[in-house]
Amino acid sequence: MDNEQRKKLEILLVTYLDGSATEQQCAEIDGILAESLEACQFYCEFMQIAMGVWQVDVIGMQLMQQNQQNRSVFLEVINEDISRNRLPDKQLEPKPKISNRVSSVSRSAVPPLGAFLRLFGAITTLVMIGFILNQLTDFIPAYRATERRLEVAKVFRVLKTNLKSGSNTYTTGNKLMPGKYVIDGGFVELGFLKGATVIVQGPSAFVLVDENTMELEQGRLTAKVSIEAQGFTVKVPNGEMVDLGTEFGIEVDGNQDSILHVFDGKVSAMSKLDSGKATSKLITEGQTRKLLAKTGAIDSIPFVSGKFLRSWGEANYRLISQGQVVYEEHLPASLEEDAAERYGLAVLYQEQRGVKLDQDMAVSLTRPGTYSSEIKITDIVPKDNIVDSYLLHVDLAGRVHGKSQGDEYIAGSITFQRPVVGVIIDYFGLTKTDGFLGNINTIYGNSEGRGLVEGTGGILDEIIISEDRCTLEFGLYVGNIDQFRILVQSP
Repeated sequence: MDNEQRKKLEILLVTYLDGSATEQQCAEIDGILAESLEACQFYCEFMQIAMGVWQVDVIGMQLMQQNQQNRSVFLEVINEDISRNRLPDKQLEPKPKISNRVSSVSRSAVPPLGAFLRLFGAITTLVMIGFILNQLTDFIPAYRATERRLEVAKVFRVLKTNLKSGSNTYTTGNKLMPGKYVIDGGFVELGFLKGATVIVQGPSAFVLVDENTMELEQGRLTAKVSIEAQGFTVKVPNGEMVDLGTEFGIEVDGNQDSILHVFDGKVSAMSKLDSGKATSKLITEGQTRKLLAKTGAIDSIPFVSGKFLRSWGEANYRLISQGQVVYEEHLPASLEEDAAERYGLAVLYQEQRGVKLDQDMAVSLTRPGTYSSEIKITDIVPKDNIVDSYLLHVDLAGRVHGKSQGDEYIAGSITFQRPVVGVIIDYFGLTKTDGFLGNINTIYGNSEGRGLVEGTGGILDEIIISEDRCTLEFGLYVGNIDQFRILVQSP
């Protein structure tokens, strides 16, 4: 069928559809369709576009192409459609009937094939729909079960970190599938489908196993487990911790040893011994155990709760300390010289939260940079700022009070969740702000060693404030005692 014939057929069909076709034109359409399969296909496409409702039965078309008998049946359907001047779901104005064009012999020999083929097409369609539905009946539940099985947890909240799995980054509200995840710092709160809530502290690496199981490869987490999630399991190197309805914290250190702190309820700690046998211990509220990765031994150690974040509200106040510095939430009754000694460590204490400055406050440092202990009062924190105050305290154990015994170098870094707005490093600045920024239940004393002073031979202490002002590094040459106060922007 060439372009000229196609154009002619198109004109005839348009004439037919607008109701002006003569008997001769109807017969001409009949003849073209009888002679050309391509014309039949064009007719279907044309009528589908013109009517907007006729859907071609593809299977019927394939059958028609396979043998001439099917083609004849198809032509009869076309004749029926033309003679009746209608297509499914669409009524047109009466047109010249083609009954006069069909011989009585043909009519008597051929049954109403239009109705038959439409019925056949309907049955074929129903069979196909039935087959598809049958497949979907098996597939959809399996798919949904797979989807449920794959989703094991959800991200509740993220603070100061990126939760990543491979090249993907996840944030609040995202669903989590089984796999390995890492955070480089900060905190992320996860909700497992079974009901356990876990706060992971960065840097950490962990694996989500299923809706009630995870593996902590390195880092720190706190878990609160509902009754429905009882049996929540945290796998660790060479062992696992199984919840019995409780709140607990787990840390896996650089040696792959695991530390378990039970805040409430009970936890079963299990490990493999060198002999290959498994051992388990029941750990209860207020107890701490250390599981040694190499031997599988489970040893008792002192209970230290301050290492773990137990509520998300505390996340804004958590910090990361590295080097020779530890963080303590509660101040001792006295910070006078020799009252709170530590061997080779600096201690950072939280003093107050949410203090509003009612006037400009003179401080030593406010800007990013590297500073030495010769800096005194050089800057101002404007009034109306709301700050949290911390005191870094170094009081070395084993030193004789008032006697010079050489300096010991203490170095470390502290990363806060919010920017440092001021640092006070001199004796007078500290004593002047003790009453306002310090803890009223702590005696600070008046040791001349307070503040940062020159070390033996004029060696200077050093403080570095990062560009984002969230990290403070220090290197101190300590004789007996050193102190400085840090003001951090309050949330």
